[in-house]
Amino acid sequence: FIHIDDVVSALHRLCFLTHDMHYTFNLGSGNPTLISSLLRMVSGLIRRDIPVSPLPARPFDVERVWLDISSIRSALSWTPLIPFSDGLVATAAWHYPRLVKLKGGR
Repeated sequence: FIHIDDVVSALHRLCFLTHDMHYTFNLGSGNPTLISSLLRMVSGLIRRDIPVSPLPARPFDVERVWLDISSIRSALSWTPLIPFSDGLVATAAWHYPRLVKLKGGR
């Protein structure tokens, strides 16, 4: 997971790349976030339990995935600045008034 402001920051740097580089860069936080951690954080933000019914892992499921951002960090001296939890809080704060308005609240 990565905050949109960090994505924009990386893309902005890519626009001004002066080298004739033809590389593929991973763009992410560089840190793993478990879906169970995400659910706990969202549940805390909305002050509601989120019912979860975990299913058994399938043989082809990957237990952990996160992006290695060392190439973009090295080539552009770029690193994401917004911690996941801060970005989640900011995203919730941005959405909340819009959701209230949609439901007819103030």
